[in-house]
Amino acid sequence: MKQTFLKFITYFTISSFAYFLFLVVEVLRLYYEEFGFDVFNTVTVSFISIDAVINFGIFISFILTTSHLLKNQYSLGKIFTTGIIISVVFGGFIFFLSNNIVPDTRVKSFLNRYENAKRELLSSIEKEEKTKYMKTRLVRTMPIDLIEKLSDSLSKKNKEQMKIVSDLALKIPDSILQYDLYLNDIQKYGMVKKKKTPLFNERDLQILKYEISRNETIEKQNRKAKWEVNKRYVNAVLSLFLMCFGIVLGGNFKKQKFFLLVCVGVVVYSQVLRMLTLMTDYFVNRKNFLSMVVGIAIILIVFVFFSLRLMIKKDKV
Repeated sequence: MKQTFLKFITYFTISSFAYFLFLVVEVLRLYYEEFGFDVFNTVTVSFISIDAVINFGIFISFILTTSHLLKNQYSLGKIFTTGIIISVVFGGFIFFLSNNIVPDTRVKSFLNRYENAKRELLSSIEKEEKTKYMKTRLVRTMPIDLIEKLSDSLSKKNKEQMKIVSDLALKIPDSILQYDLYLNDIQKYGMVKKKKTPLFNERDLQILKYEISRNETIEKQNRKAKWEVNKRYVNAVLSLFLMCFGIVLGGNFKKQKFFLLVCVGVVVYSQVLRMLTLMTDYFVNRKNFLSMVVGIAIILIVFVFFSLRLMIKKDKV
């Protein structure tokens, strides 16, 4: 176990630092005109992605650690046991950072960028007001307990808004609703086949459209809040999956060169990041469902394939 841990720490430090350095360079390139050569702002923005940095380090280091130790006839079971302990610890650390440190870092980053845009420093009162606003309105700058309170409030508003829309729909004939509104909205709010008043006011139809649009905004905000909570848990649990995946790949490619192992890890991890992006797009915007399912399926199929291949190779030995 000690040997596995020491190898892991060595590879983890190198790979995590390399990925963080890549982020720093990328942020510097993207925001050079805004920040200039500002090390503090660059590092602050890069630190926001610390969960991705840690998970990348876990993944790459377990590929390299497993490959190196198996060449020396080290037990795969011992590597896996140590990996579970390490991934659980790092998963908890990721969750702590994403729920406590990263939200505050986002606030500081926003305030710094705001000051750069205005070309003047904010007063302490202005900073306090803007911080308070972000801590109560922007889910990415809030801890989970505040996000859940916001989500409950949005759910309550959503129910109230649904009733407003339903009541307005009673004032408009079905034929008008079916002509002017989307079928999905009609079905969602159950607007047709209800008792209607014989009178029709064009203003009621415009108000109805506005209230539907307003409710869609509330629902999207609520989806965003719920996904922000789930994403923090997903990133924490992802460390366990990446540990397993890293061991599986390291076991399958133990005879390959160091550079090839890193390249394989980078390619696979880029697909994991793409999967997380597609998940965000679906759970927040209700888009790319098929792409998300296909992306998850591909990653799982590759993982299962190499897991079975490793088990077969181990049985033959």
